[in-house]
Amino acid sequence: MKKVIIALFVAVNVLFSSCLSTELVESSLTSVSNNIKKKGETQLEKFKRILLEDNEKLTKGEDGKITIDSIENMLQPKSISAIVDITESDLSEPGRPYYFKLKALYKGYDKSIGKARIQDLGDANNSMLGNALGAAFGIDTDVYSLSMFDSVIDTLPTEANSIATFYLVAFRITDDGEGHTGNESAVMIRFVRNIEKPYFNPANFIISNDMHYITVEDAHEPTQQDVMAAYFFGGGNSADSVFDPTVYPLADLMDARVAMDKKDLRNNYTFPSVKVKYVSEVLFMGQTNTTITLCTDDKVLTEHMTFTGRASNIKKGEKIRVYYTICKNPLEEWEIQAIEKL
Repeated sequence: MKKVIIALFVAVNVLFSSCLSTELVESSLTSVSNNIKKKGETQLEKFKRILLEDNEKLTKGEDGKITIDSIENMLQPKSISAIVDITESDLSEPGRPYYFKLKALYKGYDKSIGKARIQDLGDANNSMLGNALGAAFGIDTDVYSLSMFDSVIDTLPTEANSIATFYLVAFRITDDGEGHTGNESAVMIRFVRNIEKPYFNPANFIISNDMHYITVEDAHEPTQQDVMAAYFFGGGNSADSVFDPTVYPLADLMDARVAMDKKDLRNNYTFPSVKVKYVSEVLFMGQTNTTITLCTDDKVLTEHMTFTGRASNIKKGEKIRVYYTICKNPLEEWEIQAIEKL
C-alpha cells in the first residue's frame, strides 16, 4: 500500500511540478504512448496516454488560451459544488482521467508547497465539528490545497476571495504495475476560467492596527501552531493576523450578546476564554480612544467594543458592518478586527 502511494505521488509531482513545462509534460506523455506497445500499460501510463489524447482535442482562441467551449465540448466536465462531491464512483475506471467543473473561492497560492488554496462556496462541510471550528476559531474546514499544471499558475486570480471556475482532472490508481495494490486518487487543477471580482472591496474596510487585509500571498496550509493560535487568540488561519471577512459568520448583535451571556466561567464546556468570531450590521454611535459604541437598528441593545483603529470618517448613526470576537477572560471582551462601510 505504501509503495503504491509513494509511486502515485512521485509520478504526480513529476507530471505537475511547477518547474516542468507543459511542452515537456506532453513530450513525456507522447514517449509513454509510443512505448505502450512494447510492454504492458500500467494505470499511471494509461492516465498519461488518455490525458494527452484529450489535450490534443482542445483548441486555442486568438489569445492563445484553450477556449471554454473547447473544454466544455471535448472534456465534458461534470459540474460539482464542492470538492467532496468527487467520489470513488466518479472515478470508476482506474487510470482513466475524469474531468470536473467547480465554481469556488480562490484564497491564494501557497508557494511553499506549490499549490492553490481553494474554498467551496456551498455548505460542503456541514458537520457539527466543521461548524464549531468555523464559528469559534475561524478555521476554514472547507478550504483545501490543489496541485496544478505549471501553465495554470499565470492564470490564477490576482485577488484573494475571487470567485472563479476551476476545471479539474482526477484519477484513481489501484495497482502500480509492480504487484503493489491500493486505492489512491488525486485531483489537480487543469484550467482556470471566468474569474470574477471579489465580493468584498478592501477599500471599504478599516482594519485593526495589528491586522492586515488578506492577499493571495497570505495563503498557506495551516500548521499546528496556526490552529493553536486560532484557538487561544482568535487569529484565524494565519499566524500573521490576516483579516479575512469570509471567516466571520453573520449574526445579529443581540444573538452575540446571548452567546456571550452563555459563556460561564464556572463551566469549561462553554469555552469562556475562546474568542468566537461574528459579523453584525449595526449603527455606529461614536469612538472614544479605543472604545467603539454600537447599537442595533432599533436601538434596543448597545454594546461597547475595543478597536485599535481610527473610525473618524464614520458619522454617528451610520450603518456599518462590524467584524469582531467575543470572549470572557475573565471579564467580557468585545474586540473589533475590522469595520466595513456600507
